[in-house]
Amino acid sequence: MIGNEGVNIPVLFTGIAEVIACLIYVVLLKKKISQNRIITVVCIATASILLYGCARKLFPVWMWPIYIMLRIVFMYLLLYFVLDEKKTVLCYYALKAFMIAEFIASFEWQLVSFYNLGKSELTVMDILTAIIIYVLAAVVIYLIERKWTNDSISREISRQEVVIAACVVMITFILSNLYSFVTAGAYSGA
Repeated sequence: MIGNEGVNIPVLFTGIAEVIACLIYVVLLKKKISQNRIITVVCIATASILLYGCARKLFPVWMWPIYIMLRIVFMYLLLYFVLDEKKTVLCYYALKAFMIAEFIASFEWQLVSFYNLGKSELTVMDILTAIIIYVLAAVVIYLIERKWTNDSISREISRQEVVIAACVVMITFILSNLYSFVTAGAYSGA
């Protein structure tokens, strides 16, 4: 197993991806507060998500699943304070936003890692790559999700469907992060 250093994707990039993924649903779903309050909640949530991300190294590797679950809770709370939806719907969209964020951050970081060839410092090109990938991904996902969220069935999500979504998220996340637990094997690059 790998020690407390965690995965290589900078937490700032992942945190920003998580906020962007939540914002897609904030834009698409029914709000319960004014636009000014939404801005306040989003700013507080963004700061909380980014600060919590910085605390990652404080967690021993065995607590990593708890750390990840708490990241999803932060995303749920952002949606909870802004959207006027049932708790099952909020939970479902928080899980969905988490998977979207993980995909966006992982994809962007794979591109950065590929052309940096192992260099550890962030460059202007890394930041520009992140901006381009995050904006393009947000637009594409928004366009796809707009069709789904306009349908009334998208707000009739049962507890069973949330459990299934949570299982899919968990399995996908574990499989995509096996390298974090195995230092020598097909998934670790060692």
